[in-house]
Amino acid sequence: MSSIPDKDIDGRFIIEIGPKCRVLCAVRANGNSPAHKFLMELQKTERGVAGQFKAGFRRICDMGKLTGNFKKEQGHIWAFKYGQYRIACYQAGDAWVLTNGFQKKKNKWPKEVFERAEQIRKVDLERVGNERCNKKCKP
Repeated sequence: MSSIPDKDIDGRFIIEIGPKCRVLCAVRANGNSPAHKFLMELQKTERGVAGQFKAGFRRICDMGKLTGNFKKEQGHIWAFKYGQYRIACYQAGDAWVLTNGFQKKKNKWPKEVFERAEQIRKVDLERVGNERCNKKCKP
């Protein structure tokens, strides 16, 4: 989505880097990244939505915080949101790590979406280790 390297040293897809934090996509043990796949599909089918997410990623990286279209959902899971689209994420050190995305069809998030986000978070943290999770950027 920007002119920066494709992956960081942990193998996560780099979406945005700024002075305050980074936005990355979690990668499962098998190399798949549901969030990256979701963003690439949005880029093909919903360019306006993809552009709004990219602008939000840039703002949080530049300012270190974001209001309005970004909020804590449950447990460790936060979300970038635009219209009916959501991208779940969690904070790991100075990074916001995207786990998965979906199009919301009801007022509440489906339970399986949270479970999937938590499962991706757990696998990603186990894969890269927790040593980088000591610095925070404020939402």
